[in-house]
Amino acid sequence: ISAYTLALKVSSFFFVLPMFIQFMGAVLLNHVERTQEAELHLSRILGLNAAISLLQFCFYLCFGTLLLRFFGDSNAYTYTLGLVLNVGVLLLNLTRPVSSYLMVKAPLREVFLSAHVPTLTFALFAYPLCTYLYGSMGTAWASLLSYGLLGALLVRFALKMKYKILRPRFDFSIVLQAVGLSERMK
Repeated sequence: ISAYTLALKVSSFFFVLPMFIQFMGAVLLNHVERTQEAELHLSRILGLNAAISLLQFCFYLCFGTLLLRFFGDSNAYTYTLGLVLNVGVLLLNLTRPVSSYLMVKAPLREVFLSAHVPTLTFALFAYPLCTYLYGSMGTAWASLLSYGLLGALLVRFALKMKYKILRPRFDFSIVLQAVGLSERMK
């Protein structure tokens, strides 16, 4: 239990910046009426968020053992738990701007019924079953699967909206633009 608690505590640090971007996105999108402007803002927010989320995940990959040692744990199992949890956090963080968009522009009841209720239902069964079968590693995997499912359902809902604000293909130049590399590459 202590290994899982520590891995969870460390992975929770990686929610902070994308959460801030999510709320910033909600404020920006709330003041935009035209679909083209909203699409531009959302694209920029998605790019910035993706860049930060991927950098955070890479940080854990490279420095996770040092980070865990800082908290007094050098166990490889704790690092692995953290890795599984951080993949789940990455999946959820990548969709945070989509959540902001839906919060501002979509009927919340429909979003709740289409994304949150199915995820909650899945989690009600996944957490106890995975924990029973595989212990703390099962709990970490249930988190990863629940975060991934919620993110996928939110994106699916956004893609089905009247105004398709999300493009089905991902434009990597948005990420480069968000981190300031697009100008240097010209």
